Amino acid sequence: MKAFALTHSFWFESTPAQGLWAYSLFKDVRSLSKLEVNIENLAFPENETDLNGKDPFADVLGDGWEAFTEIFMEVFGLNPHINFTNLAVCQKGQRGVDFTGTDVKGRNSTIQSKYKGRAKAWNIELAQGPAMQLERMLIASQNEFNVDVKHQKNIIVFTNAKGVHEWTLDNTLYNKVVSIGRPQIRSLVDHNPAFWDLSRKCIEATVPGLTF
Repeated sequence: MKAFALTHSFWFESTPAQGLWAYSLFKDVRSLSKLEVNIENLAFPENETDLNGKDPFADVLGDGWEAFTEIFMEVFGLNPHINFTNLAVCQKGQRGVDFTGTDVKGRNSTIQSKYKGRAKAWNIELAQGPAMQLERMLIASQNEFNVDVKHQKNIIVFTNAKGVHEWTLDNTLYNKVVSIGRPQIRSLVDHNPAFWDLSRKCIEATVPGLTF
């Protein structure tokens, strides 16, 4: 697969002290856990002034995970267990949905990216609550992006947590949503140096003058 340009705004974000975030996030990465360590270090530096006023949760953890989602879906979206193509990044501020696209049959699909930190949270399941607001994804997918909820796998939660808790899937999301969680992501990206090398080439193709 050839390198391709990326579109998420995160790829161009930087601070004077930290430099280009994309470089620090993906340099020498060969696994999901290493990516998570890097994104946590960017979000919570020893000197918090290094963030130059940026929000560690929204601007670094949230947007950084969305940026990783963009690469992952562009590379693996045609996997039959994912079935997502024609990806487009939603504008900043869109509530509940981070990416739109279609399945291979052209039916509308949506993705919400959910980063869970830190490491102690990586092996738990997402559950409905004030911080999650997962129901917004279902509402927006149906009412704003015309996803046919008869096609369960066309509304996706993409998370580094273990997945979405079964109770939440059943009772909050009415079995209309599928999750791609930590086990599935690791099975595709860990021990896969070609994916990480391609990721870096794509970032280089996106940011003029950047070289890993």
